[in-house]
Amino acid sequence: MFKNEEYRRELTDVINTLRSDYLTPERVSEKVNSYKSVTKPYLYSMPDVLYAPLTEAEFEQVADNIPKEIEENYQRYLESLERPMPFYIGVPEPQEGKLTVNWDAAYDFDSENITYTFELARDCLFKDILFSDSAIRIPQAELDMPGAGQYFIRVTAKNESGKTQTAFDYYYTDDGKVYGTKCFYVLEDGSIEEDTENEDS
Repeated sequence: MFKNEEYRRELTDVINTLRSDYLTPERVSEKVNSYKSVTKPYLYSMPDVLYAPLTEAEFEQVADNIPKEIEENYQRYLESLERPMPFYIGVPEPQEGKLTVNWDAAYDFDSENITYTFELARDCLFKDILFSDSAIRIPQAELDMPGAGQYFIRVTAKNESGKTQTAFDYYYTDDGKVYGTKCFYVLEDGSIEEDTENEDS
Protein backbone atom coordinates (compact mmCIF):
# COMPACT_ATOMS: atom_id res chain seq x y z
CA MET A 1 0.00 0.00 0.00
CA PHE A 2 2.90 2.38 0.66
CA LYS A 3 3.85 2.13 -3.00
CA ASN A 4 0.70 4.08 -3.82
CA GLU A 5 1.51 7.81 -3.69
CA GLU A 6 -2.11 8.74 -2.93
CA TYR A 7 -2.18 6.46 0.13
CA ARG A 8 1.09 7.93 1.40
CA ARG A 9 -0.23 11.45 0.95
CA GLU A 10 -3.47 10.64 2.76
CA LEU A 11 -1.60 9.00 5.63
CA THR A 12 0.70 12.01 5.95
CA ASP A 13 -2.32 14.35 5.94
CA VAL A 14 -3.91 12.42 8.81
CA ILE A 15 -0.64 12.37 10.76
CA ASN A 16 -0.25 16.13 10.28
CA THR A 17 -3.80 16.70 11.51
CA LEU A 18 -3.22 14.59 14.61
CA ARG A 19 0.05 16.41 15.29
CA SER A 20 -1.37 19.93 14.88
CA ASP A 21 -4.85 19.48 16.39
CA TYR A 22 -4.58 16.73 19.01
CA LEU A 23 -0.99 15.84 19.88
CA THR A 24 0.49 19.27 20.45
CA PRO A 25 3.20 19.43 23.16
CA GLU A 26 0.93 21.58 25.33
CA ARG A 27 -2.04 19.25 25.10
CA VAL A 28 0.03 16.11 25.66
CA SER A 29 1.79 17.67 28.66
CA GLU A 30 -1.57 18.59 30.14
CA LYS A 31 -2.82 15.02 29.77
CA VAL A 32 0.40 13.52 31.13
CA ASN A 33 0.28 15.75 34.21
CA SER A 34 -3.37 14.91 34.86
CA TYR A 35 -2.73 11.14 34.65
CA LYS A 36 0.48 11.49 36.65
CA SER A 37 -1.33 13.18 39.52
CA VAL A 38 -3.66 10.18 39.76
CA THR A 39 -1.22 7.30 39.29
CA LYS A 40 1.94 8.50 41.00
CA PRO A 41 0.61 8.53 44.60
CA TYR A 42 -0.41 4.88 44.26
CA LEU A 43 2.68 3.78 42.35
CA TYR A 44 5.08 5.03 45.02
CA SER A 45 3.08 3.89 48.04
CA MET A 46 3.06 0.45 49.63
CA PRO A 47 2.74 -2.18 48.35
CA ASP A 48 3.02 -0.99 44.71
CA VAL A 49 6.35 0.75 45.28
CA LEU A 50 7.94 -2.67 45.86
CA TYR A 51 7.21 -3.58 42.23
CA ALA A 52 7.73 -0.19 40.58
CA PRO A 53 9.96 -0.68 37.49
CA LEU A 54 11.26 2.91 37.71
CA THR A 55 12.54 5.14 40.48
CA GLU A 56 10.52 8.26 41.17
CA ALA A 57 13.12 10.37 39.36
CA GLU A 58 13.04 8.04 36.34
CA PHE A 59 9.24 8.18 36.35
CA GLU A 60 9.36 11.99 36.16
CA GLN A 61 11.92 11.86 33.34
CA VAL A 62 9.82 9.45 31.27
CA ALA A 63 6.69 11.53 31.81
CA ASP A 64 8.45 14.76 30.84
CA ASN A 65 9.83 13.20 27.65
CA ILE A 66 6.49 11.95 26.26
CA PRO A 67 5.68 15.21 24.39
CA LYS A 68 9.19 15.27 22.93
CA GLU A 69 8.90 11.65 21.78
CA ILE A 70 5.83 12.46 19.70
CA GLU A 71 7.77 15.08 17.75
CA GLU A 72 10.78 12.77 17.42
CA ASN A 73 8.56 10.00 16.05
CA TYR A 74 7.01 12.44 13.59
CA GLN A 75 10.44 13.41 12.29
CA ARG A 76 11.37 9.71 12.01
CA TYR A 77 8.24 9.13 9.93
CA LEU A 78 9.16 11.93 7.51
CA GLU A 79 12.69 10.58 7.26
CA SER A 80 11.41 7.07 6.58
CA LEU A 81 9.74 8.32 3.40
CA GLU A 82 13.20 9.27 2.08
CA ARG A 83 14.69 5.85 2.77
CA PRO A 84 14.33 2.61 0.80
CA MET A 85 11.72 0.32 2.29
CA PRO A 86 12.89 -2.67 4.38
CA PHE A 87 12.96 -6.17 2.92
CA TYR A 88 13.47 -9.83 3.89
CA ILE A 89 16.62 -11.91 3.45
CA GLY A 90 16.07 -15.38 2.00
CA VAL A 91 17.48 -18.64 3.31
CA PRO A 92 21.00 -19.17 1.88
CA GLU A 93 21.37 -22.02 -0.60
CA PRO A 94 24.45 -24.19 -1.29
CA GLN A 95 25.20 -24.57 -5.00
CA GLU A 96 28.28 -26.36 -6.36
CA GLY A 97 30.65 -25.26 -3.62
CA LYS A 98 29.19 -21.77 -3.46
CA LEU A 99 26.73 -20.13 -1.10
CA THR A 100 24.01 -18.09 -2.80
CA VAL A 101 21.96 -15.58 -0.84
CA ASN A 102 18.93 -13.79 -2.24
CA TRP A 103 16.81 -11.06 -0.68
CA ASP A 104 13.75 -9.07 -1.64
CA ALA A 105 14.38 -5.91 -3.62
CA ALA A 106 14.02 -2.73 -1.58
CA TYR A 107 11.54 -0.15 -2.87
CA ASP A 108 12.25 3.57 -3.14
CA PHE A 109 9.34 6.03 -3.23
CA ASP A 110 11.28 8.44 -5.45
CA SER A 111 12.31 5.67 -7.85
CA GLU A 112 15.98 6.19 -7.07
CA ASN A 113 18.43 3.43 -7.96
CA ILE A 114 19.33 1.18 -5.04
CA THR A 115 22.57 -0.64 -4.32
CA TYR A 116 23.24 -3.17 -1.57
CA THR A 117 26.04 -4.02 0.81
CA PHE A 118 26.21 -7.69 1.81
CA GLU A 119 28.12 -8.95 4.85
CA LEU A 120 28.69 -12.41 6.32
CA ALA A 121 30.04 -12.72 9.85
CA ARG A 122 30.57 -15.22 12.64
CA ASP A 123 28.89 -12.96 15.19
CA CYS A 124 25.64 -10.98 15.26
CA LEU A 125 27.46 -7.69 15.92
CA PHE A 126 29.63 -8.18 12.80
CA LYS A 127 32.94 -7.78 14.54
CA ASP A 128 34.27 -10.92 12.80
CA ILE A 129 33.31 -10.34 9.16
CA LEU A 130 34.24 -13.17 6.80
CA PHE A 131 32.94 -11.71 3.54
CA SER A 132 31.74 -8.31 2.38
CA ASP A 133 30.64 -6.94 -0.97
CA SER A 134 29.25 -3.48 -1.75
CA ALA A 135 27.63 -1.60 -4.62
CA ILE A 136 25.61 -4.73 -5.51
CA ARG A 137 22.89 -3.82 -8.01
CA ILE A 138 20.83 -7.02 -7.89
CA PRO A 139 19.44 -8.54 -4.67
CA GLN A 140 21.81 -11.50 -4.64
CA ALA A 141 25.28 -12.40 -3.40
CA GLU A 142 27.48 -15.42 -4.07
CA LEU A 143 30.53 -16.48 -2.08
CA ASP A 144 32.64 -19.52 -1.33
CA MET A 145 30.86 -22.05 0.86
CA PRO A 146 31.93 -21.56 4.49
CA GLY A 147 32.65 -24.47 6.82
CA ALA A 148 30.24 -25.89 9.34
CA GLY A 149 29.08 -23.45 11.97
CA GLN A 150 26.80 -20.56 12.84
CA TYR A 151 26.78 -17.49 10.61
CA PHE A 152 25.07 -14.11 10.36
CA ILE A 153 24.02 -12.11 7.30
CA ARG A 154 23.50 -8.36 7.10
CA VAL A 155 22.25 -6.59 3.98
CA THR A 156 22.02 -2.80 3.74
CA ALA A 157 20.18 -1.01 0.94
CA LYS A 158 21.23 2.52 -0.11
CA ASN A 159 19.52 4.85 -2.55
CA GLU A 160 21.13 7.56 -4.71
CA SER A 161 20.54 10.16 -1.98
CA GLY A 162 22.65 8.12 0.41
CA LYS A 163 19.74 7.08 2.64
CA THR A 164 20.09 3.52 3.95
CA GLN A 165 17.79 0.74 5.15
CA THR A 166 18.31 -2.68 6.68
CA ALA A 167 16.28 -5.87 6.39
CA PHE A 168 13.22 -6.82 8.44
CA ASP A 169 15.10 -9.83 9.83
CA TYR A 170 16.44 -9.77 13.39
CA TYR A 171 18.30 -11.95 15.89
CA TYR A 172 17.57 -12.30 19.59
CA THR A 173 20.32 -11.88 22.18
CA ASP A 174 20.20 -11.59 25.96
CA ASP A 175 20.32 -7.83 25.47
CA GLY A 176 17.43 -7.70 23.01
CA LYS A 177 17.00 -7.82 19.24
CA VAL A 178 19.74 -7.14 16.71
CA TYR A 179 17.81 -5.77 13.75
CA GLY A 180 18.70 -6.26 10.10
CA THR A 181 20.43 -9.57 10.79
CA LYS A 182 19.65 -13.13 9.68
CA CYS A 183 21.17 -16.18 11.37
CA PHE A 184 21.72 -19.59 9.77
CA TYR A 185 23.80 -22.73 10.25
CA VAL A 186 25.99 -24.70 7.86
CA LEU A 187 25.73 -28.34 8.91
CA GLU A 188 28.49 -30.92 8.67
CA ASP A 189 27.00 -32.37 5.47
CA GLY A 190 27.04 -28.93 3.83
CA SER A 191 23.30 -28.36 4.08
CA ILE A 192 21.79 -25.14 5.41
CA GLU A 193 19.53 -24.78 8.41
CA GLU A 194 17.73 -21.50 9.04
CA ASP A 195 17.67 -20.23 12.61
CA THR A 196 14.01 -20.46 13.65
CA GLU A 197 14.39 -20.32 17.44
CA ASN A 198 14.62 -16.53 17.17
CA GLU A 199 11.25 -16.14 15.48
CA ASP A 200 8.30 -14.79 17.42
CA SER A 201 5.85 -17.51 18.36
